[in-house]
Amino acid sequence: MIFRSLIIAIVTLTSFSTYAQNMEVLADQIDFGYDVAQFSEGMLRVKSGDKWGFMNENGQWVIQPKFHHANDFSEGLASIKIGSKYGFIDHSGQLVIAARYSYASSFSEGIAQVGFVRGQTGYIGKDGQIAFVSNSEFKCVKDEACSAGLVKVVNSNKKYGYVDQNGSIVVRPQFERAYTFIDGLAAVSINNKVGFINVRGQFIISPKYDVIKRFDNGYTGVCVGNRWGIIENSAQSEIVQPKYTDVQSFHHGRAAVMVNDKWGYMDRNGKIVISPKFTEASPFTNNLTPVSINNKWGYMDRNGDMAIRAQYKNPNRKVNAFNNGMEIAFKGNKCGVIDQNGNFIVPPNYDCIYFSGDTPGLALVMQTQGGKSTYQLVRIKR
Repeated sequence: MIFRSLIIAIVTLTSFSTYAQNMEVLADQIDFGYDVAQFSEGMLRVKSGDKWGFMNENGQWVIQPKFHHANDFSEGLASIKIGSKYGFIDHSGQLVIAARYSYASSFSEGIAQVGFVRGQTGYIGKDGQIAFVSNSEFKCVKDEACSAGLVKVVNSNKKYGYVDQNGSIVVRPQFERAYTFIDGLAAVSINNKVGFINVRGQFIISPKYDVIKRFDNGYTGVCVGNRWGIIENSAQSEIVQPKYTDVQSFHHGRAAVMVNDKWGYMDRNGKIVISPKFTEASPFTNNLTPVSINNKWGYMDRNGDMAIRAQYKNPNRKVNAFNNGMEIAFKGNKCGVIDQNGNFIVPPNYDCIYFSGDTPGLALVMQTQGGKSTYQLVRIKR
């Protein structure tokens, strides 16, 4: 692993072909295995050779690569693999829960799911003590996180319910499908219809929907037949009745809705304020949103005016548009970084760029050569 604090000016066969003058390379030729990691609690899990460790936002090793696998930090701990067994480390790399499990998930609300040597599954606390295990009444569902103090479980009849952090049944297994609690509500299905229950198992919204999609900011898309509406989780009721071909979530007072085969935007009263004319659309972030016109992407403001004309192949829809005044954009098959005027501040020379972490301008840059992808951790300066 090579670390660099200066801008790279010399190109080698194994390094990236070009570097922007305002791109500082913090760590070169890093790897993430099968998926690209994101910073979690200020730590980035990185693979070096066949071992995993953790870097900080300056590209420095905080925990040396010595584990056979690692997961992101959550609630101060990360599950790691030593040999064939999983345990947990803290931010200093100290092993605080011994590696004795066949697998281990992340901590959520003080407990984490683990697999025991004899094939049994259960949950442990941060002190390593067993909270509860699968038994004759229910089985743990793989990788289910605790939410609102409850964990989803399944019985021998393949019915789902919820137990508390001690393994006591709070909502008896009775549902065909069930999902994690979000904002105090869990989506469950009975007789192939989806509704929403509270933490006591009482239906707050009756099971009447065919399909749902949970958004990450307090809203849920709901579908009846082939028409979509929106539920506000905190209001625990529909704020937009199912009448659209498709919907996205509300951001900055606007939600993208599809009418027939075009996307437009409505306000929280359900009034269309930007007429449906886009082939693709995304939620507003930082008062701008990427939209597609004639297979080209640009950026539109909340009034429906194009702040940056449609000219890019693809937007970056994984992060906030123009967070810290920068955004990722593609020209042809390569991507770079643009400012709020649509000018490239990092030229489109890279296979992919991912903004990562809460530090302004921190990004992962990917290049592929000979079928192998390599990454750099960089800081982009405007």
